Amino acid sequence: MNKLTYLLLSLILAGATYATELPYTTSKRIVTLGDVISYKFALPKTNKLPYSFKMSSSNAIIYVSSNIQTNKNEANLFFTSFELGTQIIPTIELSMGTENFILRSQTINVISAFPQAVSRNFILNLKSQEKIVLKWWNYLIILIGLAIAIYYLYKILNKLANGEPIIAAKIVTVNPYEQAIKKLAKIETQQLWIHNLKEYYFELSFVFKEYLELSLKLNILEKTTSEIKNDLPDNLSKQIKVAIYNFLTSLDPVKYSQYEPSVNEAHGKITQCLQLITKINELLFTPIDKGDRAHEL
Repeated sequence: MNKLTYLLLSLILAGATYATELPYTTSKRIVTLGDVISYKFALPKTNKLPYSFKMSSSNAIIYVSSNIQTNKNEANLFFTSFELGTQIIPTIELSMGTENFILRSQTINVISAFPQAVSRNFILNLKSQEKIVLKWWNYLIILIGLAIAIYYLYKILNKLANGEPIIAAKIVTVNPYEQAIKKLAKIETQQLWIHNLKEYYFELSFVFKEYLELSLKLNILEKTTSEIKNDLPDNLSKQIKVAIYNFLTSLDPVKYSQYEPSVNEAHGKITQCLQLITKINELLFTPIDKGDRAHEL
C-alpha cells in the first residue's frame, strides 16, 4: 500500500513539473550592439492567470520588456546585448497558473555598429549605464567655465544696475564735411529749386545746421537763426559768424513766408552753402603752420 501511494505521488509530481515547449519566432539572428531582439510566440489557450516567466541569469543577455496581449493570444519578449560575438539567449520558463511552458534557448550573433577603434570600456559603460568617471582636468575645465560664466553674469548685472546697455553700440565716426557734401550733391540731383522751392530751402538749412552742429559740437538743429548766432563759439572770427548768420537769414523768408526767389537765385544758394561749409571746414581742420591764417578764425 505504501509503495502504491508513493508511485502515485511520484506520477502526480512528475505531471506537475512537466513543461510544454512553445514554438516562437525571433525578429533577427544577427543584431548590432544594443539592438533589441524580439521573441514572438502564441499564448496557450488557457484562462489560468497570472502569467510569469523566468530565465537563467546571463551577463551577455539583458531583458528589456514584454508585451503580452491576452485578447490576441500572443506575446512578445524583448532582449538586448552589449557583448560582441556569438551569444546564447537562455531557455525561458513561462508559467500560467499551474501550467508550465518553455521557450528553448536561441543563439544570436552580436556585431558592432561602432568603428573598430571604439574601446571595450566605452561598450561596458553603455551596458552598465553607469555615469562616466571624470578626471581631475575635467573638473578643472568645468570650474574655469563656471568662473567665466559667473564673471560675465556679474558684468551684465552691473550694467543693468547702472542703466547701461548690455551690448555696447558700435560708434560710427562721421566726417561732418563729407556728409554735408554728399547731401548737397543729392539735393543738386533732385533739382528741388525747380519742383519744390520751400522744401529745397528747408533741406539746405538742415544740411548747413547739421554740419555746424557736428563740426562745432553744438546743439542747434531745432533752434532759430538768432539763437544759433548767440551759440556760435568764440574761437570763430566775426567775419565767419556774420557769414553764417547772413546765410541762414537769407533762407528764412522762403521757409517761413511767401517770398519766391528766381530760379537762378535759388539755385545759387546751394553753391553758397557749399562754399561756406568748405571755408569753415578749412579753417577748423587745416593745420595752421605759419600763423598767417590765424586771424580768419
